[in-house]
Amino acid sequence: MIYHLAKMYGQPLTGRRFLELASTLGMGMVVRQAVREVVKFIPVVGSVAGATLAGAATFALGKAFCYYYAAVCQGHVPKTEDLKHYYQEQLHQAGRLWGKGGK
Repeated sequence: MIYHLAKMYGQPLTGRRFLELASTLGMGMVVRQAVREVVKFIPVVGSVAGATLAGAATFALGKAFCYYYAAVCQGHVPKTEDLKHYYQEQLHQAGRLWGKGGK
């Protein structure tokens, strides 16, 4: 997904750039992945909750990379804290929407 987003924005996805962005958002993703793994052990509810967390994280990650690449196309690189904040906002929004069945 990230490779295709970079290509859509006409930006090269170098290993260095990917590592910079991944490290900016990475710690939160590691924690969420651990929670997702633990939640899977809860019958029925765990599968739904795990899928919701995975979907929300993927959505937020895609939105964060779009935010980053749009800023780069406009000639500036977003601050690390701004990118983290945007990612968290998108994650919260997706979790709220999908956690309520899209209502």
